[in-house]
Amino acid sequence: MSGNWRRPQSWMLIILLAADAVSVTAAFLLAVISRAIFGGIYFPLYWDLVPYIFLILIFLAMFGLYSTFGTSPADEIRRIFLAVSLILMVIGFFSFFFRGGWEYSRIVFFLFWFYSIPFLMLGRYLARTAGASLNIWGVPVVMLSDHSRGMDLTQALIRNRKAGLRPVAYLTPDGETLPSGGFATGAWESAEELRKEFSAAGAVVTLSSSGGADSLEQVYKLCENYPRLFIVADILGETNLWVKPVDIMGNLGLEIKQNLDTPGAQFIKRSLDLVLSLCLVLLLLPFFGLIILAIRADSPGKALYGQMRIGKNHRPIRILKFRTMFEDADARLASLIGENEALRKEWDEFQKMKEDPRVTRVGRWLRRWSLDELPQIWNVLKGEMSLIGPRPMTIGQEESYGRDLDLYMRVQPGLTGLWQVSGRNTTTFQQRAVFDAYYVRNWSIWLDLYIMAKTPLVILKGEGVF
Repeated sequence: MSGNWRRPQSWMLIILLAADAVSVTAAFLLAVISRAIFGGIYFPLYWDLVPYIFLILIFLAMFGLYSTFGTSPADEIRRIFLAVSLILMVIGFFSFFFRGGWEYSRIVFFLFWFYSIPFLMLGRYLARTAGASLNIWGVPVVMLSDHSRGMDLTQALIRNRKAGLRPVAYLTPDGETLPSGGFATGAWESAEELRKEFSAAGAVVTLSSSGGADSLEQVYKLCENYPRLFIVADILGETNLWVKPVDIMGNLGLEIKQNLDTPGAQFIKRSLDLVLSLCLVLLLLPFFGLIILAIRADSPGKALYGQMRIGKNHRPIRILKFRTMFEDADARLASLIGENEALRKEWDEFQKMKEDPRVTRVGRWLRRWSLDELPQIWNVLKGEMSLIGPRPMTIGQEESYGRDLDLYMRVQPGLTGLWQVSGRNTTTFQQRAVFDAYYVRNWSIWLDLYIMAKTPLVILKGEGVF
């Protein structure tokens, strides 16, 4: 069975290696060309560096970046940053001190570092997307669970093949009848039979906290022939990304840090908000003028409007938006949901309507490209919002957050966030609350960079926009 495990792993590894090789080559060539634009350089001199450039692949492997599953996007960005930075230090040291490095342009080294990180991120994203579309990404696994979270995880893995695990069966203790969803179902006792039938090379186990040691021992025995066994612990209650195993007198402990609660993290986040927001304002100011003219030409009323939302620590804030609806939108909403039962149910579930008759022609275009939110950069500069964070909730939505409301209130709401890049309006409000809680629990600068990098891709694809 070990061969069955390695075969899909090998394909995935080859795809990642090829994508990384192309990415670093493109980054190096672009760095040299960029430097040449601003002054003459001797190109043959830089070809001598090419063998050193591919040492990046070794450093990426040293940082665990060729494990084809089990690494979160935020942690992958962190590891890429560290690996590329370290290899550039090594290359710079040897070239400058042992190979007459004064002949090389330091700008080329800086540009190569600057280009490599986004190129590697994009290359890996495209590689996983291509592998998933060709049905060669993801190792087959059998899922065993005794509660609904296991089914949720199974369906999530099937929807996101890029995660690297492909469920082929879902098993429960008593084999209760479940919707197949493209995979086999049965009782735990079928684990060995299904391992042989589907050449499954791993098992993923999700047990409730009430399952006890007996259930886990039973699963261990049933899955003893599986080369790999993954345990998804339910003892933490919610998803925590930055959990670190620690030894406590010979016992396994789990350390959980609330990263966003530290003064250092808040200082870094606020500093990035100020720098990036000022750059965006200077870049987009002429474009803002064109949008304002288009809104006023399309329908009567002001181009900008303020909407009351709930910010950090329950503080009410007035966020700015470009107007996308007719000025009497609130009155129209009351009439619509009062007369149409289907629209009322849609509004109750999503707090939005897919075909909203209150939206103007220019408003639909602004929403399609998420341009209506751009004036909130001013809220970011004022310190009322952050560029990345949970979307600001409207007054009256507090109860919908349930027990996660306290987490939401710990941070500044954001211009974009995890919800926007994870389905957006195609998710229910309850799912949105889960995304927001996940962000607060698992914040890191790397998670912010991941969201920032993915936002333009989501906007261009128009995912979940209405």
